[in-house]
Amino acid sequence: MILSIVIPCLNEEETIGAVIDSCSKEFEIVVADNGSTDTSVQIASNSIAVVVVESRRGYGSAIMAGAVVATGDYLFIIDADQSYSTLDADRFLQYAILNNLDLVVGCRFDRCGGEIMPCAMPWLHRYIGNPILSFIGRKLFGIGIGDFHCGMRLVNRKMLLNLGISATGMEFASEMIILSHLSGMKIGEIGIKLYKSGRIKSLPHLRPFRDGFRHLFMMLKLYYASKQ
Repeated sequence: MILSIVIPCLNEEETIGAVIDSCSKEFEIVVADNGSTDTSVQIASNSIAVVVVESRRGYGSAIMAGAVVATGDYLFIIDADQSYSTLDADRFLQYAILNNLDLVVGCRFDRCGGEIMPCAMPWLHRYIGNPILSFIGRKLFGIGIGDFHCGMRLVNRKMLLNLGISATGMEFASEMIILSHLSGMKIGEIGIKLYKSGRIKSLPHLRPFRDGFRHLFMMLKLYYASKQ
């Protein structure tokens, strides 16, 4: 099994079934549930997906739990709300293999070939939060990545498990890229489309100000640690 699709999930009963169904059956599908109180686990369990339940809350906790049980050489990480296309899995895998990359990060912005569909990203995230934090990450660490917080990415599984990631929340996305860079992993970026979330009743999990400060704190912490 060369690729496992890892889907972190928290109360995504509206969309998790459709996301699983859209995944290529050539790949292993792992749903990492993070304590859902709706029917997400039941829906995933009734599909072909492998389901792991992670009691520690947080986006990073869920992904790492999925990484542990996955069997693929590479992990293709994707959100459970239909904001990304699972059809990109093979494109990411081929790009990584052809360019000998250990980590491929999706980019949602047009400057790197991405596209944000109407109503897919709030104005605050699109023009302030994400660009500023990504700029800080590039300047502090010299990493040529335009979108530090994209939820679609492919990574070498063994390398990910050996990075020593400590983040449990959304800041996991930044720590993953920074530690990959500091460890010498080969990193690339590929443009993707971001679609409007399929959620109707449930609210987004991202808390802009809280999570933004956690990303910033993580970057500064890793920067000063790298200078010691």
